[in-house]
Amino acid sequence: MNVKKIKLGLSVELMNLEAENLLQAVKDAMQRFSHEVGSFIGLSLVEDSRLSASYLHREYALRYEHATLRVEVANNPFTKVQSIQNFSLTGTDRLAA
Repeated sequence: MNVKKIKLGLSVELMNLEAENLLQAVKDAMQRFSHEVGSFIGLSLVEDSRLSASYLHREYALRYEHATLRVEVANNPFTKVQSIQNFSLTGTDRLAA
């Protein structure tokens, strides 16, 4: 499987996603590709900014042995509504583009 196939598969997983803990759900969805991306190493907050009076923009990096998945999340802390705005996957040469 290559990066394009992982992105496509992850897109389908995320479109059908209904979860209270969005990042855990993304991590769970990535389990499907563990043979390509390797084991989960860690999660870090890359960016934290305000989109509006009620929405926050946060970008997270989920690090794996052979890839990093960056996920942009729009979050309303008052209503607890979260949505993924964008994601990108970068990897080592083990992942073909």
